Amino acid sequence: GYQSWPVRVGVTTSPKAVASSCRQWNHLKVRLMALYWTQSTQLARRLKTVMDKHLKSQGAHRHGGWYDRDPDMVEMELRFLAEREGIGLFDEIERQNRINGMAARCAGMSSKRRLI
Repeated sequence: GYQSWPVRVGVTTSPKAVASSCRQWNHLKVRLMALYWTQSTQLARRLKTVMDKHLKSQGAHRHGGWYDRDPDMVEMELRFLAEREGIGLFDEIERQNRINGMAARCAGMSSKRRLI
């Protein structure tokens, strides 16, 4: 196996929930290595299923959702599989940009309605 900590791939609708769930493993050194967003929870779950199958086929499965794999390699594989499956991934900066864009569009629509 790899010399790094085992890796867990998960899906959540709340990053805060991930942070609190890490507390259950307080006897281990656990840290969040990467956080990606998809267009929907359904796409995220589909990608996780694809990722789980891929990691198991590589003989990396340890127990439950844990895999004996280098975190950097898992992140690369996740991005590759997402692209192969046609699932767009974006990071926290892109998420904030999208939220700001939606807010600006909503503000623009709101001011247009006031002018009418």
